[in-house]
Amino acid sequence: MATALEKKIKGMDCLHWVNGKYVPSKSGKMFYNINPAIEEVIGTVAWGGAEEVNEAVTAAKKALKRGMGENCRKPTSVTARRSLTIRWKKRMFTLICRTIYFATSNSAS
Repeated sequence: MATALEKKIKGMDCLHWVNGKYVPSKSGKMFYNINPAIEEVIGTVAWGGAEEVNEAVTAAKKALKRGMGENCRKPTSVTARRSLTIRWKKRMFTLICRTIYFATSNSAS
């Protein structure tokens, strides 16, 4: 019997994140994302090639040039970046713990 978390994950498709939106492969190719524990397909992943890489790099360069204006964040010090990284790691740890708790509490019932 599948848990609630497994039901949410099942059928999840992964596309490329380019220029602020999800986009499929130019070729339309996909490959299966397989759960190695039970060898079951849990979704598909967009196949990336040279075209996708070039598109992503071009979009990133444009975003970098646009970001140099007044809306650009000021450079941060090493200490500030370290602080942000530690806060991010704590948030990720909390999220992972909650997800594990959710998955184990639902599978027990």
